[in-house]
Amino acid sequence: MQALLSAFKKQKKEHPLKLLLYSVLGILILISLYLCSFSVLHGEVNFFNDVARDFLLFQEIDQKKIVLIGARTNFNGLFHGPIWIYMNYPAYLLGQGN
Repeated sequence: MQALLSAFKKQKKEHPLKLLLYSVLGILILISLYLCSFSVLHGEVNFFNDVARDFLLFQEIDQKKIVLIGARTNFNGLFHGPIWIYMNYPAYLLGQGN
């Protein structure tokens, strides 16, 4: 224990500006996390048509087990690939569709 304390005391003191920089960065990160998660924490998440479309595609995977066509594009008859759906499907399962 004494060796650990003596090694700790021998360490150079950090520069005060470096400590201030880390403190400011930490506070900015906490503020940004709070602001980004504010709507989720207060239950004000809006589902717009893209998110609703994705949930419908997740339900389609639940029913069919495999989907080869992804979301529609703005052009008639043109679809995105299904990789986006399959990448997000585990989160859909973990959230039990909610």
